[in-house]
Amino acid sequence: MQAIILAAGMGKRLKELTAGNTKCMVKVNGVTLIERALGILDKKGLSRIVIVVGYEGKN
Repeated sequence: MQAIILAAGMGKRLKELTAGNTKCMVKVNGVTLIERALGILDKKGLSRIVIVVGYEGKN
């Protein structure tokens, strides 16, 4: 089984929480949203996780 994470959002509606970062890097209780998602998916024993980046994505 595989998973896709869409991590391409700017997070405009989150205002000051995303002033210097993207939405997936917002921390909730000290853990970023992307870390939380990857941790949950890791426990599922997936064969592959694809992260789609857009805004401020790097090669």
